[in-house]
Amino acid sequence: VFRTVKDKAGLKINPWDGFPLRADDSHTRRELTIEELARLVDMASRESAEFRTLFGIAMYTGLRLGDCCKLTWAEVDIVRSIIQKVPEKTKKYRKGRPVTIPIHKVLSDLLMQTPIEKRTGYVLPTIGEWAALGQRGMARIHHRIGKIFHNAGIVTSVAVEGRKWKAPEASFHSLRHTFVSMSANAGVPLHIVQAIVGHESTAMTRHYYHENVAALQRAVAAIPSISATGDVTEGRVAQPDRARFGYNGYRAPGL
Repeated sequence: VFRTVKDKAGLKINPWDGFPLRADDSHTRRELTIEELARLVDMASRESAEFRTLFGIAMYTGLRLGDCCKLTWAEVDIVRSIIQKVPEKTKKYRKGRPVTIPIHKVLSDLLMQTPIEKRTGYVLPTIGEWAALGQRGMARIHHRIGKIFHNAGIVTSVAVEGRKWKAPEASFHSLRHTFVSMSANAGVPLHIVQAIVGHESTAMTRHYYHENVAALQRAVAAIPSISATGDVTEGRVAQPDRARFGYNGYRAPGL
């Protein structure tokens, strides 16, 4: 608050200096495993083609729910294989600067299922119209998404010590966390991930980045070994640990 008002108010001294900070009891949404993503894709496909595409947009772009629902064909460039959209959350203070997101092959295949002559208005016509209704329409979308998570067997909230109500554990927003984590763990530089998801700083991107233990282990294993006699052995570059993502042979088509 002080940093925001100090210049306009002409403040020289921070009146909050010395006040103890409140203990951090934040409980952030976790990333989802590959197996969980596969189950969600399966359940979303059973719900409807639009909800399958809705989850595909979130999984492969990292866009927030509202932006996924209101994505328009004017923001999708199939020829250049990019999506350019101004996120609703940052529209005010970023002066309408869009994020540019490369279109993943799976998402491209989903989008291409819409005939060229129908590529106008919302990418998801029904869901987009619901979202345009405001709170009432979004409540309908949240209900359907909750049903998909429930049918996929994913726990969405957990009890947290010291809190009266359960805290969100997994939700549609977890797909954004998962997109950031998987991109970073795949070796994409954080500043690139930052640009794609529209974060103002890499610090915010790190907040969404859940370190993959297997990736950290591979990074350490890649360091050359130097023995007491000075012998050097090249580091071992291991293959990605698919078990880390819960791979157990289950995979929904088109994941």
